[in-house]
Amino acid sequence: MPIRCSRLYLSQLLCGACEKQTQFKVSAWDSDVPDEPEDEHFTTRQPMFQVKERSECCQRYLCHQFRALELGVFPLQAQADGTITSQGDQWGEQSGWPEGAEPMLVMEKPFRCPLVLCCWMPWPYEMRVTRPRADQESEYFGRVLFEWKWWNCLWPCDQRMSVRDSADQTLFELHRPSACAGGCVNCFAPSCCNRVHRTSIRRPECAEGGGKADSDVGELHNVWPGCNMRGLCMPNSAADNFVIKFPPDADAREKSLLMAALFLHNFIYWESRDNQKN
Repeated sequence: MPIRCSRLYLSQLLCGACEKQTQFKVSAWDSDVPDEPEDEHFTTRQPMFQVKERSECCQRYLCHQFRALELGVFPLQAQADGTITSQGDQWGEQSGWPEGAEPMLVMEKPFRCPLVLCCWMPWPYEMRVTRPRADQESEYFGRVLFEWKWWNCLWPCDQRMSVRDSADQTLFELHRPSACAGGCVNCFAPSCCNRVHRTSIRRPECAEGGGKADSDVGELHNVWPGCNMRGLCMPNSAADNFVIKFPPDADAREKSLLMAALFLHNFIYWESRDNQKN
């Protein structure tokens, strides 16, 4: 499932005080797409649904990727004239939740200040997934939790997340190597030097055995858009192309949680831009 993050707003490139709400366009994966796809493989695909952020302006500007927010998953509808719209919102770059539309899923990221105290992170990043219901309380699917290990203070190049179900049992562990970790697989990624940044998805029983590559059951990719406006302006616009390779046996709930894991990765690692730095 390729996920394109539409963050290339001209206003954000020209004005550092302009902080739009994030939105994503999501389309189905095709096995014919190469392992290192080009930008047109994302921009020309028919989207299935869109994911839009709802958050406060002050938090977006002052708290950046630490901010509290909600991501709503909204279906798309094909019109008779060939255009595509969402419920209550014309297809385009308008940020925020569509007025009068009800999301299929809600991913809630509470405010977190990820301070490390004595090799311990008391307030780790987190994202919770629920399915709204009109006639009763929302159904809780589970959460994604950033797992700061004590040894990350000495070796921060292998950071992890856990994907947990509604009973808080770990379904998957995500390993994100950086620098020389993981055989330097993510050195300089995503960029023209290394186009694809890879985060592995593992079952807990496989992750305990030492994190071998052959134990991976899926991957999250951040693919550099290329030598175009989106790619060259990426440090300032946070324009990204994402891919989720789901585990073959993952059900709908597990896929929803893994999609939330990808979005949490985006807010932790890829949302920091030049116009956010003091």
